[in-house]
Amino acid sequence: MIMTRRSFTYTMTATTAALMTGTSKAEIEKTVIADLQAAFNGESNASAKYTMYAQKAKEAGYLSVASLFSAASFAEGIHAQKHAKVLKSHDVEAKAEIKLPEWVDTKTALTDAIKGETHESTEMYPGFIKTAEDRKISAAVRSFSHAMKAEIVHAEYYKAAQDNLEAWKAAGKTFHVCSVCGFTTNDDALKTCPYCGAPKAKFKNFK
Repeated sequence: MIMTRRSFTYTMTATTAALMTGTSKAEIEKTVIADLQAAFNGESNASAKYTMYAQKAKEAGYLSVASLFSAASFAEGIHAQKHAKVLKSHDVEAKAEIKLPEWVDTKTALTDAIKGETHESTEMYPGFIKTAEDRKISAAVRSFSHAMKAEIVHAEYYKAAQDNLEAWKAAGKTFHVCSVCGFTTNDDALKTCPYCGAPKAKFKNFK
C-alpha cells in the first residue's frame, strides 16, 4: 500500500500495516514461527511419503521413478532440517505429525507428488516468504526460498516421469541432491550448487 500526503510518500509493509491495526511485533513473529512449523511438518511428511513411494515404485518395476522419489525424499529432509534450525534459533522445537497416504500405483503417486510440490511452490512458500521478508527474518526467507526453488524442480521431474512413465521403468537415471540446501538435479556435469554455491563434493547421488 502506498500512502501519499503532499510531498511525503510512505510504503507500508505487511508488518507496518499489522502494527497500525494493533498487531504487535511479537504476534508478527509468531506468524513466521507458525509458518516455519507448517513448513517443517509438510517437508517431514513429504520426506516420509517419498521414501515409501520410492520403495513401492521399485517393487512395481519403475526403477528410475524410485531413484527420483529417493532423491526428493532426501531433499525434503534437508528442507525440514533447515526450517527446524530457524525455529531453534527462536527457542522453538520443531514438531511434525507424520501421516502416510495409501499406496495405489506409481502413476497415482506421481500425480500426488506433482500436486503437493505445485501447491508448495506456487501458494504456500510465496506467502511464507513475503511474511518473513516483511518481518525481516532473513534466515526464514532463505530457508523458505531454497525449499520453494527445489519444489519447482521436483514438480518438473515428476511431470516428466508421468508423461513418459514406461521410459522410467529401467534403471539409469541418476539424481544429485545438494546436502546443504536440497537442490536436486540430474545434470552430471554440474560443479557447484546454483542455489547455495556448495561444491559437487557436497552432493549425494541417487540411482
